[in-house]
Amino acid sequence: MRSFAEFVMRGRMQAVWVCLLTGALPVFNVVPAAVVALVMLRRGAVEGTMLLGLSALPLAGWVYAYEDTGPILVLFGTGIAAAILRATMSWELTLAWAAIAGGISSLVFQFAVPDAVTELVSSYKEVVQMMHREITDNEARQALLGFYGVGQAYTIVLLTVLARWWQSMLYNPGGFQQEFHRLRLSPALSSVLVLGIAAIVLMSNPAFSRWLLLLTVPLVVSGIALLHWVVKQRELSRSWLVTFYLLFFLMMQFMYPIMTSVGLLDSWMNVRARLERKSDDEE
Repeated sequence: MRSFAEFVMRGRMQAVWVCLLTGALPVFNVVPAAVVALVMLRRGAVEGTMLLGLSALPLAGWVYAYEDTGPILVLFGTGIAAAILRATMSWELTLAWAAIAGGISSLVFQFAVPDAVTELVSSYKEVVQMMHREITDNEARQALLGFYGVGQAYTIVLLTVLARWWQSMLYNPGGFQQEFHRLRLSPALSSVLVLGIAAIVLMSNPAFSRWLLLLTVPLVVSGIALLHWVVKQRELSRSWLVTFYLLFFLMMQFMYPIMTSVGLLDSWMNVRARLERKSDDEE
């Protein structure tokens, strides 16, 4: 990872060629987004935007050839996320943008490639019916578009985190860990997110259900950041984090609401400050 990041930052041409080559390859076509984010974070908006424009060329080919809008939407979403983080130094605003970008991606996917959406909806309905559950076309469509949007949002978050980690590794060792461990949403933002979630639940309208998970993205990420801080603060083994991530992905229906609640609790009660005060009192 370090060698790759060093190579990318060696010069403009190295970054351009990496983005063009990886952008043309399946699976690796999200790499340009991380590279653009790293350049954006380190060298600024002008250099980052130039690279973003060039990186979009092979990804536009995926849209034309395979109706795959995902990589190019992730590229723009991650590039903007990095620009926001560089300008504001605020992970809160960056996470809010990631959720918005996920929603935009969902809308673009819906209207830019309607035939692909229809095929995926049919496949999704078949899977649901195999589980002996009934679902209407509209419910299946909204659920699928919701999953697509939240997947895009988390991809943007992960790639921005990767770019920030690269930047820290090269130029400010240990800086990213400190920054991530202090990630906490303001009560104002978390309250807006909770009100939005409550409104969607109360309306019980499939047309709005697709936005529900997107509103949880900043809360879940901040909850995970708190968990990382606790492990570091208590000097616990990294096996705790490994166990958490295994449980998170294997038991997501159970763990996801818990991490959403943890992020909300930290926002409203500042759990770190309370634990630090308790630790000082014990000493």
